[in-house]
Amino acid sequence: MNLNGRTLTRRMRSDLAEKDSRPDMPDKNPESPEMLLAEFVDVAETKGQGWVEYLCPKPGENQLSLKDT
Repeated sequence: MNLNGRTLTRRMRSDLAEKDSRPDMPDKNPESPEMLLAEFVDVAETKGQGWVEYLCPKPGENQLSLKDT
């Protein structure tokens, strides 16, 4: 992903690669969704590096899992 929130490549979902910027895409947390891509860009721009926690199901599952990226 670049700093505009544009996905450049996706291993599991190649249909989403090279799509338009989606910085307003929320994670799957039904109680308090976070703007996931905007958070990635914010960490990169303000800290240069870091981790973002979010909820997302593992491939092939429906139950949400905590992930760090």
